Amino acid sequence: MDLEFSELKELIKDDFRRTNETHEILRSISNFCNSKEDIDRGRELLIRALEYKLDFDEVVLNSLLRKVGLFPYIEWQSGDRSFSDDLAYELHKPKSGDLVFHSLQAKVYNKIVNGENIVLSAPTSFGKSILIDSLIESGKFSRLVIILPTLALIDETRQRIVERFPENVRVITHSSQSENDQVGSINIYALTQERALELDRIDNIDLLIVDEFYKVDPKFEEADERSLLLNYAFHKLIKRSKQFYLLGPNIESVSGLDFYGKDFYFIPTQFTTVAADIYNYNYKTNDPARDSKLKELVFSDSSPKIVYCQSPTSASKVARLLVDHGSFNIDDEVDNAVRWIEDNYSPYWIVAEALKSGVGIHHGGVPRALQQWMVKAFNSGLIKALVCTSTIIEGVNTVAKTVVLYDRRKANNVLDFFSFKNIIGRAGRMGEHFVGQAHILESAPESEFFDVSFPISFPENYTRPSWHLLHDDEDEKPPIPEGRFNNLLNNDLLNREFLKKNLPLSIEGQIQVAKDFKRNFGFFEEVIFSGEYPNYAEKQELLLICFNAFLSNSGQRYGVFSHTQLLHKVESILRATSLSSYLEDRVENKNDDPSLVVENELRFIRNIMGFSLPRSIKAVINIAQEISEHKLKVEPLEVYALQIENLGIQPAFFAMEEFGVPFQIAKKLEHLFRTLYPEDTPSIDEAVAFTKTVARSDSAPAFSEFERVLLSRLEQSTR
Repeated sequence: MDLEFSELKELIKDDFRRTNETHEILRSISNFCNSKEDIDRGRELLIRALEYKLDFDEVVLNSLLRKVGLFPYIEWQSGDRSFSDDLAYELHKPKSGDLVFHSLQAKVYNKIVNGENIVLSAPTSFGKSILIDSLIESGKFSRLVIILPTLALIDETRQRIVERFPENVRVITHSSQSENDQVGSINIYALTQERALELDRIDNIDLLIVDEFYKVDPKFEEADERSLLLNYAFHKLIKRSKQFYLLGPNIESVSGLDFYGKDFYFIPTQFTTVAADIYNYNYKTNDPARDSKLKELVFSDSSPKIVYCQSPTSASKVARLLVDHGSFNIDDEVDNAVRWIEDNYSPYWIVAEALKSGVGIHHGGVPRALQQWMVKAFNSGLIKALVCTSTIIEGVNTVAKTVVLYDRRKANNVLDFFSFKNIIGRAGRMGEHFVGQAHILESAPESEFFDVSFPISFPENYTRPSWHLLHDDEDEKPPIPEGRFNNLLNNDLLNREFLKKNLPLSIEGQIQVAKDFKRNFGFFEEVIFSGEYPNYAEKQELLLICFNAFLSNSGQRYGVFSHTQLLHKVESILRATSLSSYLEDRVENKNDDPSLVVENELRFIRNIMGFSLPRSIKAVINIAQEISEHKLKVEPLEVYALQIENLGIQPAFFAMEEFGVPFQIAKKLEHLFRTLYPEDTPSIDEAVAFTKTVARSDSAPAFSEFERVLLSRLEQSTR
């Protein structure tokens, strides 16, 4: 009698019946594997059986694994393989090395190396990173561009490639880095869409790879700014690329790519290398049972668990719940990390307090170097639970056996089915956990059909920001919104090409700045562009322009309602003896929760000082130069913008955060560099090389044990 799919899943987990009915179980699984309609379910059942592979006949199990294409999981003993087995193995291996593809990986790989364009929609556990590495290893592509949705994914990609490949493979993540021009070298640009738009020099691309490509369609990103920027980056780079490879999960159709006149092969698949048990609890948001179940699940055993939360605020709340309930044992490295975070940020920060209990936190408010360390500590088993937002769910590789969805929202919006599928796809890990678990504490969303549309397209009734008009190419004329945008591009102050340079700042703001300069040019020339480093009053005038034109909305998110408040905050941070002393002062002068104060300040530093404000200052400088026909002395203001962006240290050392070195350590390194080379301004590559030299030196300045751990890892992840 053939067994049903659901019955087989239960039988495989039942110790007594599994060991007494192995023949019947394998026979029933083979029926699924031999059916074209049921082969995906047959594959899932085999993956579940691999959890208990010693209970099953190895020869039969291997034969079925070969049938469903799971070659990486086959463990042939010496002499067991036939000629056909050897042939199948060779056909599922890339050009070199011991790696063996599963059947669909081999299909995608062969199509790409043979010159085809591929759009792949596959689950998280498909093994997409392995494919990218194998394409690099093939030697067919000498210049690749990989567009990644987050800086965290850039960091992970860079580290993975550097650790795997020899010196002739160079990874470029910044505009200041140059290519390796030696014969036979491979240059790989790993960039976000923003950085791709900044780099005009990229041309003659052999292979363009876009990870999480569905984000080009605004309906997946609430039509936000980053979706539009990805559209423009893709539109710009696809014209310069010989070939493309787009990859992402859960997409059922793709439309509009024929606009670019390039044939492509769309592969939608549910081919997975792990299985997942999904548990739905349907708790209401305010039901105390939801919190009780969360604590029960996290502390049920020491297997690695990710807890998904909708926002940093929710993540802090969840971490507090877990800390108050229990803890995991921690080793010396985690203990050292706790003390370092307390000393260099704040002892009141929930990130430090949670780590004491063996619980990590990963979200956009956590500095990047600490995010990197959290992932490494989690993947190596140093911390057992990781509380996160979408910053880690969307792409970063983890070894979680269990995913718990605490919230059913993403930021302030109800979680859509697409994001939901992406999150539960993190349960289990190829080669680590055959069967994962996904626990949905609130109700799961309804299933949906997902289509991705190319080129630039927008949901119905969506009003594009004005700067989008700058990218309506002659060969692409989407509808121009009526009303207030009609005359923007026809102004007599700033032309279309100039406005593009300050993307994505609003056209209205740019034109208003230009009008103000034109009307009061003498005043601004004397007060702001004096040729000297700006004093406090001159900084006030500069930030007044920036705030009114570009920053009033974003500033209010951080309690900044005027340019004077903005300047006071910026100057306080730059003048502080240390970041920890600034944070301590803010905690003492606020009545809010101390941990929340710390997180808000860190987000302000990252988002306003690290991005929005210096971008606005640079735009004001560009506009003033355009109006004056480049007669103004702008260098002192450019220096001021860089100081804000890099918290007062040289840009190359500030960028070390991306390489896993926190700002506080980078500041020590920069001080040593200035002492040794007072006249030099290093590039990023030179700063990395200097840091490696310092890390190896016995005479290096005193670093704590945790700092030495971070510096030692730099050696393996850069070149």
